[in-house]
Amino acid sequence: MSTPCHFDETPRSGPDGTPRRHPSPPEKLPEDSPPPMTMLVVVLVLLVGGWFLANKLVESSRLQDCMMSGRRNCVTIDTGGQ
Repeated sequence: MSTPCHFDETPRSGPDGTPRRHPSPPEKLPEDSPPPMTMLVVVLVLLVGGWFLANKLVESSRLQDCMMSGRRNCVTIDTGGQ
C-alpha cells in the first residue's frame, strides 16, 4: 500500500534549527520620493530618446559604409515632391 502524500509536512525551521522568518511587508515610499506616474514618464522619455539615438546611429553607420565602399550616390536628395 502507498502512503498518502501530505503537503503540510514542510519544515518550520531552517537547516540550522532556527525558525524561518516570513518576508516583511513592503515599506511605504518615503515622503520625498517622486510619484510613480512621474517615474513612468521619465522612463518612457528615456526609452524614446534611446530609440531615436539608436536609429540615428544605424542611419549614420549605413551612410559611412556606403561612402567607404566608394559609391557617390549614398544620400538621397529630396526634390520637393515631384
